[in-house]
Amino acid sequence: MMREQSKKAVQVLVQKYAPNADAYTTPGSTYNETQARTDFITPFLEALGWDVRNSKHFPEDQRDVIEEATVEVGPEKLSKKPDYELRVARQRKFFVEAKRPSKAIQTEKDSAFQARRYGFSASMPVSVLTNFEHLAIYDCVPPPSSADDPALCRIELIHYTEYEARF
Repeated sequence: MMREQSKKAVQVLVQKYAPNADAYTTPGSTYNETQARTDFITPFLEALGWDVRNSKHFPEDQRDVIEEATVEVGPEKLSKKPDYELRVARQRKFFVEAKRPSKAIQTEKDSAFQARRYGFSASMPVSVLTNFEHLAIYDCVPPPSSADDPALCRIELIHYTEYEARF
């Protein structure tokens, strides 16, 4: 996808999201994570150039994106599944953890810890947490703690209304 096409695709997603943003983000909303992934997060990653749906039909080991990849976390080596593993030349680069839009990822500790723990456990420098309403980029070098403030180690927090301008 060319840069201008990609930017236009992001703009279309933002315009699609905006009229219903209040309904999506209302606590208790029935709009769930799977719907957010299908309607906004996967298309957003694709607009940014990631082949989430494997349109090139690469074998598993050559895909750009692995959904529900496995990472071992903690001293117990628990097997966890980040929503997206993004790769370049077969190498993991970062994880993207998705949440439903009604989850306030900008202030919610558990989601930030989860995203940071995935990145830290896989020795990746960053991880991304998004509910499409916001996109947070975390430094995953320092060890995470479930008690950490969600702003700790957060490199960026971007609201969906900034996506086009910051493209």
